[in-house]
Amino acid sequence: LESASRLSEQDRMIDVLRSSLLPSPLPELRSVTLGSVYLPAHHKVQVGGDFYDIHPRTDGTATFALGDVCGHGLEAAVHSGRVRQSLQALSLVETNPVRLLHLLNTSLRATGSKLFTTLVVGELVPLGAGGIRMTLASGGHPVPLVLRTDGRVEEVSTSGAIVGILNDVRFHPESVTLAPGDLAAQG
Repeated sequence: LESASRLSEQDRMIDVLRSSLLPSPLPELRSVTLGSVYLPAHHKVQVGGDFYDIHPRTDGTATFALGDVCGHGLEAAVHSGRVRQSLQALSLVETNPVRLLHLLNTSLRATGSKLFTTLVVGELVPLGAGGIRMTLASGGHPVPLVLRTDGRVEEVSTSGAIVGILNDVRFHPESVTLAPGDLAAQG
């Protein structure tokens, strides 16, 4: 009975940890329809190094991040949680994606982690005439794509270094306007 009780407690702890590492439900944002697909490489564990988050602000704007921690399994999942929590806290005091990535890089380096992260950080600003303006900065992540309503696909050419292990990093912002019906995607 004692072993069964211990296993039950371990299962409960694993469920609590897993739920804190899974993405939160997408928030409602003015002028934006959000959608997501989250398929971790380790389906049995249901968590890994991939992540996304959206942090809405009271003025109708939002900060978002999509990323991937180098590595697999529990170590990558835990580091992903650290990155997500750092971004959530930092986005309360900084909205500029380039400065946000610099702060995140400094914060992660201070922890002494040996894992790096690739990510795209952005700010969503609803426009009065409809649509939104996205300002993006990349930390070594593949470029986002925009699918226009007429079928054209455009790359958002933002670039930058990986985050979390390098001292001297550079990030370059790029802004794009999405009209009603346009779609932005990141793999």
